[in-house]
Amino acid sequence: MAALDRAGDQWKRITDLYQDIQLDLTQAELKHIRKSAPTDAILSRKIAITTAQVAKQIVDENSDILPYPTLTEISTSFGFRASLIQHLHYIEWTINGSPTNVSEAKRKNDAVDNMIIAMATYYDGFISSDQRSKERYRSAKHILTGIRAVEVIQKSFPRLGEQFN
Repeated sequence: MAALDRAGDQWKRITDLYQDIQLDLTQAELKHIRKSAPTDAILSRKIAITTAQVAKQIVDENSDILPYPTLTEISTSFGFRASLIQHLHYIEWTINGSPTNVSEAKRKNDAVDNMIIAMATYYDGFISSDQRSKERYRSAKHILTGIRAVEVIQKSFPRLGEQFN
């Protein structure tokens, strides 16, 4: 039980970080996200950069157990996957008006749920009665498939990969 509390505390810190991210988004970007509209290149880049920054923070805080991935192995990194799931959760919160009255217990529970979803992305399925968690899982798998395709190209054809940088 102590391990789950520790994990919940760690994920709560990451959740706190994401609550501060709204300060980096303009009112127009927040409105755009809340409408669930497709993102433009600028907003997509902001989301990608933030996800990468949080992934780095996760690996930094856990460098004794999480290795730093190479550029062509980002999608296989647990830190990146955990950050991606947390970011998808953050976008849900933004769409729902960023509830500020979420209890500490609920935030810890959400954080542990997100860790389980991140682990599940290594497998071919995720069973849950929580529809939002299942949607987060499906979205992450879709995004990871796209990232992995780019990584394979960069790994297989390094000179071609340079053209994308």
